[in-house]
Amino acid sequence: MCAVALATCGVLALPAPAPAVPLQLQHAGLSQKGRELILSVRTSSPVGLGKLEPHPDPRRGAARYLCFEFAPRASAPETSGHPIANEDLRRVLSDRWSATIAEGIDAASRAVTIDTSHEGAMLTLEGWHQLAADLAASPDEYRRHMRSADEWRRKALAARRLEAERSSR
Repeated sequence: MCAVALATCGVLALPAPAPAVPLQLQHAGLSQKGRELILSVRTSSPVGLGKLEPHPDPRRGAARYLCFEFAPRASAPETSGHPIANEDLRRVLSDRWSATIAEGIDAASRAVTIDTSHEGAMLTLEGWHQLAADLAASPDEYRRHMRSADEWRRKALAARRLEAERSSR
């Protein structure tokens, strides 16, 4: 998972009111120690973690929180059919993480069944399918998971638009 996460680690943001000098991301890294993933972040100026909100409302401009996102296919060569070209590495990662990924897909699918407009669950499904695609054994399986990921992203965006329309009334 760490190798997959490192390969897909993408955007890091710290939303907050604009300071005099905007914070610049100096370093972002992901490592693994045992079964724990460790995210390390360095910005151009210190940020006290105690000042960050554990459960912020990102719609509120003054919210201060740490957010990171795994970007799809950050290191994936488009022509390979699947991003992990090293078959031994792909097999080891697949053996270790496929069951967890399948459980994640199942749990998020149940959440969407319960609440068909749950944008977070849809985006979670997108991420799980991207991870499943990273570990796919065949180009067809890779394409199937990437189509599912794209479909869940479109559904999440549609749910977001619908919610915005409802709240503007």
